[in-house]
Amino acid sequence: RNNLTEFPPEIFQLKNLTHLSMSENKIADLPERISSLKKLRRLVLSGNSIAAIPKGIGELIELRHLYLNGNNITELPTEITRLSNLTHLVIDDNPITNLPDSIVRMRNMQHLSFTVRQGTDLKKLVEQINQIDSLR
Repeated sequence: RNNLTEFPPEIFQLKNLTHLSMSENKIADLPERISSLKKLRRLVLSGNSIAAIPKGIGELIELRHLYLNGNNITELPTEITRLSNLTHLVIDDNPITNLPDSIVRMRNMQHLSFTVRQGTDLKKLVEQINQIDSLR
């Protein structure tokens, strides 16, 4: 466990960074500048206090693994579905009750981990998941 409360600005200068793990910190804000890390393939932000995902997340088109479990995220931006190479999305233990409708377009998704909360439209969730053919 660390005590970082924000992203060190120097991280955004690492244009060739492919893996970034900042889990188990006290980060509350995922800055829009995350979109400048175009070569990221794995982003691990588990166990923080992040409440919102910036729309710029959709610009990380090389991203394969995204771990956001154990945060305070209430919804995912529709832009997340632009991550066409994403194979693993882990969003357990967040107060999310709905997934973006466009999640069904994520054709490379193999692993989706999501905690069902009170207020979740289970019928809609099952329909969405059933449309993602690549899920294992």
